[in-house]
Amino acid sequence: MLINNIIGVGGKMIKAVILCFAILILTVILLSCEKNYITQAPEEHVGDYDLLYIHAGGGWDDPLHSLKYSTKTGEVIDTIKTPYVIADLQFTKDGTKAVMSIWEQKTGAPSVLAVNYPLMDTIGILEGIAGEKIYFSPDEQEVITCWGPTIAILSFPDLSPIFVDTVANYEGGFLTSNDSAFYLVSGVDSIFVIDYTDRKNVTITAQIIGSSSGAGAVPGPCAVDFENEQIIIVMNYDNEYSYIHVLNSNDISLIQQLFVNRLYNGTPGIRPGGDEIYLKLSGLLGDYDNHYIDIYNFSSNTLRTYINLKDIAFNGVHIIDQLEFTRDGRELYVLMGSNQYYPFVVLGFNLDNDEIVHYLLPETAANGNLVRINPIDKSN
Repeated sequence: MLINNIIGVGGKMIKAVILCFAILILTVILLSCEKNYITQAPEEHVGDYDLLYIHAGGGWDDPLHSLKYSTKTGEVIDTIKTPYVIADLQFTKDGTKAVMSIWEQKTGAPSVLAVNYPLMDTIGILEGIAGEKIYFSPDEQEVITCWGPTIAILSFPDLSPIFVDTVANYEGGFLTSNDSAFYLVSGVDSIFVIDYTDRKNVTITAQIIGSSSGAGAVPGPCAVDFENEQIIIVMNYDNEYSYIHVLNSNDISLIQQLFVNRLYNGTPGIRPGGDEIYLKLSGLLGDYDNHYIDIYNFSSNTLRTYINLKDIAFNGVHIIDQLEFTRDGRELYVLMGSNQYYPFVVLGFNLDNDEIVHYLLPETAANGNLVRINPIDKSN
């Protein structure tokens, strides 16, 4: 009888152990199915790039610091500390240098700064000028800083001024024809072309954007596709609809245009090596019915929705703030803006299968204003 009782008790214990083990396995399987919170990339991950999350903490008496993530592991691999606010940063195509538009942390004094990478040693500086955006020319011999009351074209990397003017510009950049740049003005349906072939006699000419511009047209998102020699400008009309204009980036002639029943905002993202540009529509914080990423295809002149923010589940209240691609064009990283209660997270998408491969969330309550990815693939 005693033996039978012991066997009975032992059998129950074995059954309990088996049940607990089964529950544990089931839990692991269910957690692995939650793709929206993946923080480690799968084994078939496509590349290993440095992703800079700017800024992640610090301020005033302490240096501002930015985090350097690996796009392969999703882990922080370094911290970069600076005594200045980085408004914008662009890498050279080989990834060994960068140019930044900055403001001194305490005084707010603006500057343009050229550095090497990854050491971040200064190789050029121009004080007293800085816009919220900065871009390289196609040959990387010049940079333009814009978006504000001043626009400036500077040589790189010494940053000596070529052209400086006080223009209330909305956006700017370089064209693919030699020694030419452009800017847009809010509320004006024209593109202003800067010809600096003769450095002593720089000229500016205005040209109407596309064939449908007119009363009520407001310049919106804009980007230059150097690879295919075209510029895309979205013109918003009466806060109701838009036209996507594709222009030749050499002579500003109209290639094609598309009517869309949306109002886009923010800088678009051109997918490297592809035929697509990603446009974002970001409404009010928490209004998830008006947050999209759409894809415009140049060849077919068509538009499709890639992401509707309400279909992605994550903690906090967010908006779509910025788009950034890896150099190989196989991953898209999206900086998600938030409010003071939630950090700005970065979602990484594998564009081969449209899966979320990273959910980058700083440990501090960081309100990042910028994400940039160095073009060097360290996995090669």
